[in-house]
Amino acid sequence: MSDISQTSVRVLRRAFDILEAFDERTPVITLQKISERIGLPKTTTFRLLATLVETGYVLQTGNQEYCLSHKFMGLAAVAQATFDIHDLVRPTMERIREATQETVDLSVRDGISRIAIHVLESPLRIKNIIHPGEIVSLHLGAVGKVLLAFADEDLTERLLLSAEAEGIDPDKLREQVREARRSGYAYTSSERVQGASAIAAPVRDHTGYARYALAVTGPSYRFDEHADAHRKVLLEGAQHISSLLGWTGHRQSSEASPPELSGV
Repeated sequence: MSDISQTSVRVLRRAFDILEAFDERTPVITLQKISERIGLPKTTTFRLLATLVETGYVLQTGNQEYCLSHKFMGLAAVAQATFDIHDLVRPTMERIREATQETVDLSVRDGISRIAIHVLESPLRIKNIIHPGEIVSLHLGAVGKVLLAFADEDLTERLLLSAEAEGIDPDKLREQVREARRSGYAYTSSERVQGASAIAAPVRDHTGYARYALAVTGPSYRFDEHADAHRKVLLEGAQHISSLLGWTGHRQSSEASPPELSGV
């Protein structure tokens, strides 16, 4: 690559760094703060910002304060029109299945239930099976715990009342949800299906909202001894898909100790 090409790529990357310096908490940022966030001198940052302002992607709102323009709303509409979650997640799900040799599924939250929308079965003869379109209450299984962990409190309380009516200990469920929120994943055994274990992680969109959950499931007799390795692969996959959806938050550490198997 020529020196000119290298310079162009470097400038382009720095421009994207500037755009990603904005978030919901700080939609309007000073030149000084942008410079600090991307690690460039103020003079360099100012020159890049001036170009972004000139092209209409950034607005200068005041004395050395900047925000993103509505021009991004048009680009977002184009992205939404071409977006297909199945096409987006399949390559990552295939990699997870290859690494774990277990069933991998993606579910979406729907009220107090979750629906499996994409499933890749384990290539092994003895496997855990969940069918696309299968609906499961959020109080059952690792996927439910994860979706509850990152849902609003009102939904969690509704589900706890429903679970109590079905004879499930709400305090235990509340603690499992709290643990899933703390660690960034859930790990259950013989809960939804007797003799099956599962690990699930949230998939976040650009706002940090976790509407989807990614899971690896398999027979407990072989799954549990490889649970730590499965967890690391799953968390990396969920992080990658989240980044494709626009999430730029901090990576959830895959080195955290796994919670105890719930075995409800």
